[in-house]
Amino acid sequence: MIKILVPVVKDFCEDDELLELTGIRQIRQIYVPELVIALHNVYMDAGNYINSSYMMKALELTNEVADPLKSILDTFRESGRLAEYVDVVVATSRAILAATQDGAKDLAIWTVDK
Repeated sequence: MIKILVPVVKDFCEDDELLELTGIRQIRQIYVPELVIALHNVYMDAGNYINSSYMMKALELTNEVADPLKSILDTFRESGRLAEYVDVVVATSRAILAATQDGAKDLAIWTVDK
């Protein structure tokens, strides 16, 4: 499933002129936030049940959303779902911090030296 969702989320109609001419902007506002959040949740579930390193993929997805060369972040703004996505990212960050406190070695980047 991950192999199917990633390219869809990354490349879903990035051409702004095409979006305006075909009316795809409204379709993007419905589906892109859903696909991004679904993929995010898949990564988190995989991180919880398979290997905690999948949680980092969820954070890498946030880089794709925030990429200024893409309009994914704009789609979240236009659809009014940006706050929802920020809440999902915050929960992910907390889960990663909790995983490192539990001794997850794959997420050592989040370990803070005292």
